[in-house]
Amino acid sequence: MTVSDFPTQVGQFLSFGLLPETIGLLSVDQLTEVLQVPVAQVVPIPQMPVWTLGIYNWRGEILWLVDLGQFLGLAASPPTQQHGSVHYAVLLIHGQGGHRLGLVVARTEDIMVKSQAELQPLGGSLFPPTLTKLSRGYWRNAEGEALILLDGEAVLQSLLSHT
Repeated sequence: MTVSDFPTQVGQFLSFGLLPETIGLLSVDQLTEVLQVPVAQVVPIPQMPVWTLGIYNWRGEILWLVDLGQFLGLAASPPTQQHGSVHYAVLLIHGQGGHRLGLVVARTEDIMVKSQAELQPLGGSLFPPTLTKLSRGYWRNAEGEALILLDGEAVLQSLLSHT
């Protein structure tokens, strides 16, 4: 998708920490909820990629947990250092298949309302290629931080293709 696909739309986005001066955003339409997952209840699965934290029993279903920062080629999210024994996971849903995936992030923040007409393309060499490929673009906030809009469907498809 490109910026021109959203000429006048305004959307609601959940913001979360990716890096100290970089905020990630996902459309609330692609999310189910934000979970606090006790680290002790995450079952690691051997021989999985380093960004796969393991599985968690969510309402009787198996929920895979992925460190989003590490998957995107950024530093690993430090949830156990910042929040003790709890991971913060954004529950992403697949539009057609109903697949659910927990994206572990350093912290969750607010719901933001943004005009997609003001979305700028994310390019250049400032960000890892995986992040660039899975984003729709970015905004800058008043503090100068990058607000990177991730394409939740593309993130989920990319993760499913790695398994």
